[in-house]
Amino acid sequence: MMARDPYRYFRVEARELLDQLGKGALELDKGAAAPELIALMLRLAHTLKGAARVVKQREIADHAHAIEDALAPFRENDIAVSRDEIEATLKALDGITLAVAALALKPQSERAAGDPGAAMDGIPSGPLATVTTNIDEMDALLENLSEASVQASALRRELAPLQRSRRLVQLLEEQWHAPRTERFSGTGGNAASMIGELGGLLEGLQHTFTDSLEQMDRELVQVREAAERLRLLPARLMFVSLERAARDAASSLGKRINFAASGGEIRLDAQVFGGVQGALVQAVRNAVAHGIESTAMRETAGKPTEGRVWVEVRRRGYQVVFVCRDDGAGIDLEAVRRAVQRKGMLSADAAGKSHEELLQLLLGGGISTSAALTQIAGRGVGLDVVRETAARLRGEVSIRTNKGWARL
Repeated sequence: MMARDPYRYFRVEARELLDQLGKGALELDKGAAAPELIALMLRLAHTLKGAARVVKQREIADHAHAIEDALAPFRENDIAVSRDEIEATLKALDGITLAVAALALKPQSERAAGDPGAAMDGIPSGPLATVTTNIDEMDALLENLSEASVQASALRRELAPLQRSRRLVQLLEEQWHAPRTERFSGTGGNAASMIGELGGLLEGLQHTFTDSLEQMDRELVQVREAAERLRLLPARLMFVSLERAARDAASSLGKRINFAASGGEIRLDAQVFGGVQGALVQAVRNAVAHGIESTAMRETAGKPTEGRVWVEVRRRGYQVVFVCRDDGAGIDLEAVRRAVQRKGMLSADAAGKSHEELLQLLLGGGISTSAALTQIAGRGVGLDVVRETAARLRGEVSIRTNKGWARL
């Protein structure tokens, strides 16, 4: 018998609170004073701290308390939260995420109060681990099931006429098997009456069953469609992690960015969701590392100091299209050409490759135009993840670039 999971409901609550706290931290990172948002985040952190203490997870409670300490001084003051306190909040959220994931990974016998557990490399978290069902869709599903139940009840009410029909058939059989003299002696009218009644009952049953079964079939089709939608995840559930990836990449490179996303209402199969989310994280990081220029370069070019990164999800027939764009300088194709030559993939006498051919070589992977190796760029593997994800999902991937912007 499987051991009871004492953290099941806590993990659900914790991940929902983490999602809201993560959104709030990214809003605060944009630099505006937001006393109402800070008050909300303090309530969320306090709720999480209390829930963690109930299940004796002291480390999670301590991280939640650290968020309170970081944000409390800004609750009454109409000033923006400092960069240090935002970093402290994000660090505490990362610590809570690790600890919550560890509760799901370990056997109960290995779980100990306050034990942060193993690292969560490669372990799905966030919206994939806990999905809150859309209440409106669940109501629609239940309504369809109720309608199907009503039709089933209507069919059950027809059992009485069906039983009467069976009795009439028995009586007619008795008439048929009776001696010929008895069969026709004063009983012909009675037999005719029974045959007429039986015909009427059977006709009524046919109409009732036909109409009810057709209605039930329609209701069950709607139930199946609703159930299929419930196992799909709205794309918006990945937007917080994508914005966080863009924010962290920009912070590590000393750049400033503004992230935007659209198409969050489009729904994806859970298996597709996980792969696409990982690929888009890489695409967003590439956009920040290779596309967005430094603040000084953008000012020189007459651009806003904040670079922009967009992620767009849209439907095209039966397909879903994911687009990552930035308003940076575009791909340096000459740098790609030099990188390809250094790798020995392009001979000097074949240096006349077209831009399209160079982009295809770049998409092939293993090429980086970064001058230095960092945690964000330099190994040429980011596009490998994108390409391999597209291949695994039987999709396609392409890169387009113009001077001043790029799109993946």
